[in-house]
Amino acid sequence: MTSYEKITRRIGDQSVGALERTGEALAGVTKRLADVRGRVDVPQVKVPGQLARLQGTLPALPKPSEVIEANLELTTRLLAAQKAVTLKVLAAAGPVKPVAAPAPARKSAK
Repeated sequence: MTSYEKITRRIGDQSVGALERTGEALAGVTKRLADVRGRVDVPQVKVPGQLARLQGTLPALPKPSEVIEANLELTTRLLAAQKAVTLKVLAAAGPVKPVAAPAPARKSAK
């Protein structure tokens, strides 16, 4: 594994770990809020008659988990396609030839 790969993996591990810890904290806060909501008297809003009739004619919205799964599946396919295209372009470009760095400019005498 190259040093770039090691650095990338280390940074990725840190990012994933931070996201997982954030998710745990957010889930805990959400659960506590849900518990509190059950003890608070929240007024119910009456749905107007026209809107109530319309609700029965509209298709049901997907569950939030269904939205997440569908979007993750799409994102995974897009990333795989992007990787394939990038690797094809790199292969078509051929090897990169090293280029010598230009000589530093000389200061002119004043």
